[in-house]
Amino acid sequence: MPQLANFLIDTVKAVFSEHGIYVLEEFPDGQIMWGNEPLTQPYRGSFHMADFYLPGRYDIFTVKAILSKLGKAGDDKAIENALYASMNEELEDSDDED
Repeated sequence: MPQLANFLIDTVKAVFSEHGIYVLEEFPDGQIMWGNEPLTQPYRGSFHMADFYLPGRYDIFTVKAILSKLGKAGDDKAIENALYASMNEELEDSDDED
């Protein structure tokens, strides 16, 4: 069975931060709490918990769920394009190493 498109978590963090999505907390089991506002007390924004598809990676469905929950669905094409571009670069780099 072919593997789903998946993205390195560091890349997801970088792309999300450019679009106003923040890491609120990272948990030892690998889950990350994402928010649409920086962490404040009390927190008034929306948040979404997500776990990895593969260790250190998110699949496209996880990315879409986060965007939807945080009200960023309008930015989905720009975010997805940036993530797919980084995935293609990663694949090209791995081909160059072979």
